[in-house]
Amino acid sequence: SPEPTLILGFITLGGLMLGSKRKTKG
Repeated sequence: SPEPTLILGFITLGGLMLGSKRKTKG
């Protein structure tokens, strides 16, 4: 099973990318 740290990292990266996309769209 993947390490929880890796999962958290992916979630954080995804959130940052979504946030940047929202900022650019806004």
